[in-house]
Amino acid sequence: MGHRPIMVMGPGRCGSSSVARILHTRLGVAMGTSFAPADRHNPGGYYEDLDFVFPNKFFLDGRLTYPEWRKMVLPALDSRTGPWGFKDPRLAYLGGLYFGFCRWRVVRVCRELSAVVASMQRCYGWDEKEATIETRQRERHIDNLVRDLGKDDLCWLRMNNEPDERIVEQLEQWL
Repeated sequence: MGHRPIMVMGPGRCGSSSVARILHTRLGVAMGTSFAPADRHNPGGYYEDLDFVFPNKFFLDGRLTYPEWRKMVLPALDSRTGPWGFKDPRLAYLGGLYFGFCRWRVVRVCRELSAVVASMQRCYGWDEKEATIETRQRERHIDNLVRDLGKDDLCWLRMNNEPDERIVEQLEQWL
């Protein structure tokens, strides 16, 4: 891995797909080659690299052991060249393991709690309490992971219906 990769982290339903799309389509950061498909909850696409999504999901579901997960993830990491990154809401739980593989740069995506909760309710069918607890738990995990990163390693983006041009501008300044 010649370039420092970029990890897009958020609790899910926070605008991280928009950030990944902008990085991939407008700023020359390869976010993957095979993406999770768009659907009615995210018609613009998720921009989640399946080389990471499947091992992450299966590991967290208990279908892979740590050595099996690592055996799938390391070749994917090693095969990436040029500016690249990835996003997966599961990074809230697995980001620490990925931090052990190399020195990452992180885009930390935030959105108003009520908007994330409402989106989780629509998308996953969760009730308000369940969505709130899960969102807060993911936020805490991510904040603990990134708390010691410096400004060159961490870009905070607050997603409040920001136009793409504003996001592009913020990312360009950071990159």
